[in-house]
Order: sequence, then C-alpha cells, then structure tokens
Amino acid sequence: MKRAFTLIELLVVIAIIAILAAILFPVFAQAKNAAKTSACVSNEKQFLLGFQMYANDYDDMFMPAYTSNPNVLWNQLFQPYIKNTDVFRCPAQSKPGITGWVSQNPPAGVARPFAVSYVANMHIMGDGQTPLVTGGVATNFGQVAQSSATVLLADGGSRALSSKPSITDRSENKDRAWLLNDPVKNAFANMACCASLTAVADASNPDWAGPSPRHAGKTATGFVDGHVKVLDPNRWYYPNTPWLDPLVGGQ
Repeated sequence: MKRAFTLIELLVVIAIIAILAAILFPVFAQAKNAAKTSACVSNEKQFLLGFQMYANDYDDMFMPAYTSNPNVLWNQLFQPYIKNTDVFRCPAQSKPGITGWVSQNPPAGVARPFAVSYVANMHIMGDGQTPLVTGGVATNFGQVAQSSATVLLADGGSRALSSKPSITDRSENKDRAWLLNDPVKNAFANMACCASLTAVADASNPDWAGPSPRHAGKTATGFVDGHVKVLDPNRWYYPNTPWLDPLVGGQ
C-alpha cells in the first residue's frame, strides 16, 4: 500500500525550503551585485585606457571634458578608441539620461549623443578651449602631481552636500550628469566667460554631480594612472578635495 505524506511532513518540507530560500536569496543578490560592480570596474578601465590612447595621439594632451559649438561630450570623443556605447552604462544604474545641452547633430565622425552613467573630472580635462585654473586644471600627464591619487572619473552622479559627508545613501540622483566637480569649488570661477555659472556639484544644475554610491554604498573610481578602486566616495570626495586637483592629489 502506498503511503501518502502527512500534513506535518509537508509542512516540514515547506519550512526547510523556506529556510534554504532565506539563506540563499541574499547570497544570490550579493553575487549579482558583485557582478555588476566587476562590470563597472571593467568599463572604467576601458575608459582609462582610451584616455591614455587619446593623449598618445595628441602629444600627451588630455582629452577635454567637452567642446563647444557644437557641444560634444567626453563620452562621444572617446568613441574612436572604445567603439562601444554600452560600456558607458553602469549595470547598477537603470536609467542613465542624456543632457539637453549636447548638440543633437554632431560633426561627421563624432558619435551621436548617448546616455552615460559616469562623470569625468572637470578639474583635469577642462573645456577643450580655455585652460581652467581653479583647482589647477592639468592639460597633460606631466602636470599631474600624483597620478595614482587623482580621480579622473567615477560612478555618477549624485547631488553633493556642501559639508561632510558630501554623499549619502539618500543623496538626490542626477541621472543625466556627465561632469564631476567639487561640492563647493566652481571649476568655472576664474573664467571671464562663465564665472556667473552655478556649476558646483551641490547645485541644481543636472549636468554637474558628485559620485554615486551605487555598489553597496561604494563607488567605482578611476584614477589618472589607470587603476580603478571601489571606494566609499566620502574617502576622496568632500569640499575642496585635493583628490580632484591634479596639481595636488589626494593624501
């Protein structure tokens, strides 16, 4: 005679499955987050390699953060070296945006505007026309005091606070941001054309931002020398931070 499961046995089996699920689901979630972080680090390493290739092609000069008339962003300028727009999207950011400032019809040979999940350090790259002096904007690798302690790009962007900690888990998202700036130091301050702009990262300007702690409270952070670390953003990002100043560098 076949023996059926009793109600108690079924409940025990269900309880065991529930316990296993409670144990394994967080592990799966952690593994998924770790994979997204690894992908983001890989993306940034490709950017840093492209940055070096650009400098090699232009007598050691850095790629600008943007150019004007037409308005072209750094991620578009990267395309001849990377030839892939997907790597500009962090898998942990669901909906990166496109700034309305960029020209919709760029020159021949320049990629059309596309979304980017990362922000590039304005204090290094400048505007492609006039060297900026606030924070000591560098124009080539020889002018960077500490390439291993100077941030070039990072997960972005969040609206920063003008006091420590500048980035929190509750920081307002700036999904279309593409420039990394100091929370209080305006990279345009010493330019006669643009001194009136409010372009610090704690401002309402959606294109300027601080780093975003998308990876379990940390940020994939790429440095001028080509290495990438996943760090608490507040370790290097705060008012008047030396980590964004190529003439000083982090401590």
